[in-house]
Amino acid sequence: ELRNLFDPMLSTVLDELLPAGDLFFDSLRPLESNRLWKLLLGLRDLELQRPGFSVATELERQVSIGPLALNVRLDRLDKLADGGELVIDYKTGDFKPSGWKQARLLESQLPLYAVTSGESAVNPVRGIAVIQVRVPDAKLRGVGDESLRIDGVSSPPEFFRTENLDWTGVLARWHAQLERLATEFAAGDFRVNPADRKWAVEQFAGLTRIHEFLPPDDDAGDAPEGADE
Repeated sequence: ELRNLFDPMLSTVLDELLPAGDLFFDSLRPLESNRLWKLLLGLRDLELQRPGFSVATELERQVSIGPLALNVRLDRLDKLADGGELVIDYKTGDFKPSGWKQARLLESQLPLYAVTSGESAVNPVRGIAVIQVRVPDAKLRGVGDESLRIDGVSSPPEFFRTENLDWTGVLARWHAQLERLATEFAAGDFRVNPADRKWAVEQFAGLTRIHEFLPPDDDAGDAPEGADE
């Protein structure tokens, strides 16, 4: 059944991106089809491990944070059988959720939706997660309410390494951080942050000016992945 859904959808996409009749494209089509099928099977195996849920995709919402009104589009929103929602984003490359832990959020889309989704008693957001779609296995990594019991979704104390931190506390923390970022952005505050050297590389390193603010004895290497400010 899955294959019957997959083949027509993939053919439509490949006809657009790798049109049939071109010798080179014709050689790529079966390779790409095989690669995507393996990714889909990995995702299927991951999903089968979870308790019941239903899925909505490509959801567009208008949200407000601080002085900003924003349009966001969610890759995916799962409605859980035992109540509440899990916000999910897809990544095909490497992903580390350490950006959700830092004082200045480096990965803000999912926390933004979580804190602006309202406090509906029917379907509150109970967690956020990223699915890494990679061969051989898809992986889910996130943080949420301790009652979720979903493999890969850590509880707040485990994720933040902070005792007595619950999901409500996480949302309050993110809300304060996002409001500060939104206020800075609206005010045109773009001061250099020496702790964030991710983009200070290659030909654009000089434009960031980060290296002007580093201590003289600081080496030029990147800060350790996931290091908090």
